[in-house]
Amino acid sequence: MVSALHRAQQRRSEALQEVHGAKQFGDLLRTLRFRRGMTQIQLADLSTVSVRAIRDLELGRTGQPRQATTQLIADGLGLTGRDRADFDAAAGHQAVTDTFQLIRDSEFARPPLSLNAIVGRDAEAHALADMLTSARLRLVAITGLSGIGKSRLALEVAELLHCSHGIPVLWSAPPEVQTPYLAAPVQGQLSGLIRHALDALFDPVGDSANRLSTLIGDQPTLLVLDGYDDVQAPADHLIPLLQKARGLRILRTVRRSGGMPGEQTSPLSPLSVPETGRGHSPDRLAEVSSVRMLVSRIRLVRPDFTLTAANAEAVAEICRRLDGVPAALEMAAPWLLVCEPQDLLTQVRADPFVVIGQPASDVGKPGLNTVLDEVVTLLPEAERTLMEHLITVEASMSITESAQLSGLSVATCGALVRRLVVHGVLRHEAGETMRFRVLNLIRHLPGYGSAARRFAAAT
Repeated sequence: MVSALHRAQQRRSEALQEVHGAKQFGDLLRTLRFRRGMTQIQLADLSTVSVRAIRDLELGRTGQPRQATTQLIADGLGLTGRDRADFDAAAGHQAVTDTFQLIRDSEFARPPLSLNAIVGRDAEAHALADMLTSARLRLVAITGLSGIGKSRLALEVAELLHCSHGIPVLWSAPPEVQTPYLAAPVQGQLSGLIRHALDALFDPVGDSANRLSTLIGDQPTLLVLDGYDDVQAPADHLIPLLQKARGLRILRTVRRSGGMPGEQTSPLSPLSVPETGRGHSPDRLAEVSSVRMLVSRIRLVRPDFTLTAANAEAVAEICRRLDGVPAALEMAAPWLLVCEPQDLLTQVRADPFVVIGQPASDVGKPGLNTVLDEVVTLLPEAERTLMEHLITVEASMSITESAQLSGLSVATCGALVRRLVVHGVLRHEAGETMRFRVLNLIRHLPGYGSAARRFAAAT
């Protein structure tokens, strides 16, 4: 009898404590909402929690709220640091110190799945991974032409950081960008929070950096922004995010960067190509990055294809004339299903853009000729003038030779050559000395090749 009475009193005491705790939480919730000038409807829209649930919580009509509900409301209120911890404690939960571990274990913490093996980018991948870890650089941009392999390199770097260092990777791309590397699908409440935070990252309204920084805190995390330009991902959004989340590293892929404060730019060049001249043995040729990529893609349509003494020279010249640009090599490879390398080379010599025109699956996506034409058109006058000098010479040139040809000082010419390399108009040539050459594809741009020839005749 006494025992039953004691249990009843204990249950009543626990119920009173629960009601008292709910009332305290409701008062805090209402106070925080008022401080931010929000109505219950506005908070409901930001947090995705219903208006009725928010009203019941503020009135103390419900018991201890679920932790997922608390996180959504705190995210909607934009709570961080001590405010977030106090809010979680008032709700009867521990401060959200385990959120980062949950993120680490979620699908969103893993890089997208790679669709093929990367070729010829080991040095670049390890250098970038070292920048983001050992060198502690926090904002790095991979720049270069469309089709040069920026996204695939960023994925390789993300995999290195995730697998070797256990760093969670969040991947985001603009909705309009066509990319095979997509983030994990939304599965569960936490994935929804992460997706919502990434989508709101560049929202011009409100303090968008708060949402993501609240989730990751100061823990080591890599955010890959694949294909955002400087307008879509402005510095006034990224810099505050880096300040709030002190363990965050951001890796961007962008055609050209305007130069954000503290950003390290890493220009991505085409793959190495065989040296000019004959006498390439199949074994040595197979070690050249562009040849390895072309042959690997050819074998997708012709599994029995091998490099031989009979086709080695044609394969080498195809790679040179396509400048070692990965997208160009991938589009050229399927032609080997219906022709031999020498036949393909004949067409590439005549007009490479017939060979590397856009496949049906990429309708609406600009082709390489459009991309290159835009790059050339947007070059500043001094850079375009130097390129027009260099395009008249078939051979590669050093800085000194380029200065003699253009009439510029070595220092001025060197600065312009560097900018042309960053823009992707020039490529390095293999050899003991540093030499450069205008991309062969630029020489074949409709209207531009003839203009270059007229320029050469005039000089």
